[in-house]
Order: sequence, then C-alpha cells, then structure tokens
Amino acid sequence: MSEYKELLLKEKPSDNDKWLLEKIKEFISNHCELDSEYKNVSIKCDWRFSEDLLKFIKMVDMDFYKSIVKKCYDDKLEEEETKLRVEKMNAIKKINKEQKEKENGE
Repeated sequence: MSEYKELLLKEKPSDNDKWLLEKIKEFISNHCELDSEYKNVSIKCDWRFSEDLLKFIKMVDMDFYKSIVKKCYDDKLEEEETKLRVEKMNAIKKINKEQKEKENGE
C-alpha cells in the first residue's frame, strides 16, 4: 500500500501544472454556451476557439507551446519522409519495368 501511495505522489502535478489546468478549464468554460433548447453545451464560436486556445497556451505555458510546435514539425517531417519513400519506390519500379522491357525487346 505504501508503495502505491509513493507512486501516486511521484505522479502528483506541480503547482504550475495545477495552475495551468485551472486556467484551461476557465478558458474553456468561458467559451461555452447552451444551445437554443437549453439541452446541450457547445463552443460559442468553433473556428475562433481553436485560435484563441493556441494563443492562450502560448501566453501561459511556453514550454507546452514549444512541444506543440515540435510535434507539428515532427508530423510534417514524417509526412514528407513518407511521400519521398513512395516517390523512391515508384522510381525504382519504373526503372525495373524499363529494364525488363529492354531485356525482353532485345
């Protein structure tokens, strides 16, 4: 039991994490509204919300913002790498096809 408690304490969020979480909760709740039938909660202005959220994160937690930027670049790098691998495979297929045609034609 004490080992479990120690493990939980190690995972305890820092004061900065708690503060950030509270600010995010506040931000989200300030951008919500009830629908016309008073049944569902929704974001007041969806396209604007994402922009505002990203600006907010940049202002309050630069390290988290940097991790977002890094992930975006990593995703783009992976996408470009996959695209280049496909182009390489297609080029090799084309060369192999030309080589077979040349061998069969002679």
